[in-house]
Amino acid sequence: MVGITSSEIDTSAPMRSSSAALAGSVVTYVGRVRAEEGATGLSIEADVEQATKSLKSIREEAVRRFGLSCADVVHRIGEVTVGDVVLLVAAGAPERDVAFEACTYIVEAVKEQNIIRKRALLAA
Repeated sequence: MVGITSSEIDTSAPMRSSSAALAGSVVTYVGRVRAEEGATGLSIEADVEQATKSLKSIREEAVRRFGLSCADVVHRIGEVTVGDVVLLVAAGAPERDVAFEACTYIVEAVKEQNIIRKRALLAA
């Protein structure tokens, strides 16, 4: 599962995939909107086509580099509020240390690609 969505992200989806069943360890990262003074949430934008291509490329590189049995990367766009899930990354591998390393790699690569634009929504 890779993509950009304006819908709520189902954080349990990676564990239900058939490829996750093949992994000895699945590490997930859930990025949420944090509370910041004066902000009620975020407005998140992306060029959906370009961002999807970038996420797929990141996923493919992680699978190749770490030998993953499963990898998911989903980022939410639109207006979201404090506590909402905006990024889901899951990495499955035979060993937990590899799964942790791969998950961290994916999260950092998404941030480095700078494909998502975020703006704080301020309380009126």
